[in-house]
Amino acid sequence: MTEASAIAVIGLTKRFGSTVALDDCSFTASAGEVHALLGENGAGKSTLVKALAGIARPDAGEVRLFGVAARIETPRAAHRLGIQTAFQEISLVKDLTVAQNMLMPYEPARWLGQVQRRRAEERVRQIFAEVGLEDVDPRAEIATLDLSVRQRIEIARAVARDPRLLLLDEPTSALSGRDVDWLGALISA
Repeated sequence: MTEASAIAVIGLTKRFGSTVALDDCSFTASAGEVHALLGENGAGKSTLVKALAGIARPDAGEVRLFGVAARIETPRAAHRLGIQTAFQEISLVKDLTVAQNMLMPYEPARWLGQVQRRRAEERVRQIFAEVGLEDVDPRAEIATLDLSVRQRIEIARAVARDPRLLLLDEPTSALSGRDVDWLGALISA
């Protein structure tokens, strides 16, 4: 590990009962690099992503971000550290609109917490223009959208939060060929 590493995972271990999901996992990555974790089902890829996203607490090991030890005990802690994740199991709320999902829990509000819907929708249109999702209506309910569109929204939400570290858990599993090209261009940008 070098101090210049954006992330250093050192000896991460996670057990679920007698099942060892991660066994002494270590790796480093520098800022601006793109890496892929490859392995069979059950190899621990999603468990590693969940540990880095603050969803699953490792039993042992250390995570360092930009040379500093990081305690990632909750998703909110991960967000504060600049880690954003787009999950394979889409985390969008189906009964809410695209705009509500994109900005949750950071929707623009007035006094007494009243959400400014028009301002929120305009902000999402701006984000979508930046990431190439102009065809998605911010007012649409998530439940009415195809799985591939929901996956692109999940990814766009993570990217829009300007992360220091972006984690994508099997992002292409629900995408069409054209959508995979969209993701490739987004990652290259």
